[in-house]
Formats: sequence, C-alpha cells, structure tokens
Amino acid sequence: MCPNIENIFEIVKKEVDISILQEYDWIDDILDGGLIRRQLASHILYEIPMTVACSQYINFKILKKVLILNHPDDMKINIETGIIGFKRQAIDIIWSKNSKCSNDYENLFRSEEVAGVEHFADDLTEGKFTFPTIYAIDVLKDQDVYNIVIQRPKDIETRRKCVKILQENGTKNYCLNVIKEFYTKLLEKTEKIGQNAFVKKTLDFFMNFDYLK
Repeated sequence: MCPNIENIFEIVKKEVDISILQEYDWIDDILDGGLIRRQLASHILYEIPMTVACSQYINFKILKKVLILNHPDDMKINIETGIIGFKRQAIDIIWSKNSKCSNDYENLFRSEEVAGVEHFADDLTEGKFTFPTIYAIDVLKDQDVYNIVIQRPKDIETRRKCVKILQENGTKNYCLNVIKEFYTKLLEKTEKIGQNAFVKKTLDFFMNFDYLK
C-alpha cells in the first residue's frame, strides 16, 4: 500500500517545525540559557509553559497524521526517530555538564558578516566545548581557548579573539579536513547504494558554503 505523498510532505514539514521548537527551544535553549535562535528564542517570547505545551500539542498532531497513512512501519519509524532525538539531546546535556560537547564547525568559522554580531561564534557565549575547541584544548593544549570558553563571553571582541586563535593554531584546517574526509566517505557509500542523486546534490550543497572554503 503506497501512502499518500501529500500526507507524507505535511508530516515531514511538521516534523521540521517541531524539531526546531521542541528539541532546540525546549531542551537546548532553555537548559543552556540561550536567548536567541535566529531571533528571540520561543521560550523568551512565549515563556516556558506555553512553549512546552505547544510543542507537545504539535507532536501529537503529527502522530495522528502518521496513523492516517495506515502503513505498518510508519508509527514505528516515527517513534524510533523521536527516541533517537531525545537520546542525542541527553548526551549533549551530559557532555555540556562535563565540559565535553561535540557540536559544529559552522558556528565558529562562519563569517561575521553572514552570522551577524549577535550570532557570531555564539557557541562560545553558551560555554559549549565543541569539536574545534575540544581539539584545540585536548590535542593542542591551548589554554587560551579553554579560558575563553569557560568565560562564556558575550562581547564580540573576545569571540573574535578565540576564532582567530583557532585559525592560527591550525584547528580550523584540521576540522575542515575531517569534514572533507566524512564527505568523501558519504559519497562512496551513496555510490555503492546507487540511485541517490538527491543525496549527492544535498551533500554538494552543504560543501559549497563559504566557511568550508
């Protein structure tokens, strides 16, 4: 039985909306004390109770839509995906509390012009020990980077200083090489599977961002 494609698109769109609202706002922004997510975080605009209630309401609306598809594996996939999401968030919280939190290259090395002053390297403001900063601290033994991260700097000058250190000590190039290595491995896997033009196009799209050049 082939599910209605319009219903699938509607569910996917709602899944994206709820992942932004629930996973990031409810768990990440609230627990990290984050104030901004592109604009003001939802829990700042609408307060925590409304944000949590709204996210749960949408979540159950999605489950209702999944039942309408009437396909045996739909509910199983939806629930398993949700469990993986919450496990990932729990690990992120544990790593953060222990000063080890793998995150993204893009947050630190995206240009200030693109990110804007408020969002430029804002993982530093949240005190996150991301993949680049962990490499600089654990492998390169860079004490300056550690001192900046634990300060949770809100001023732009300190964040600029940290990014400059990461560029000059080789951290940026190291992280970029790791990303390119994973990109190559993903391409090899998609070629083995075959008929994945969309996946390759998506990978190429992400690899063409300015901060990856």
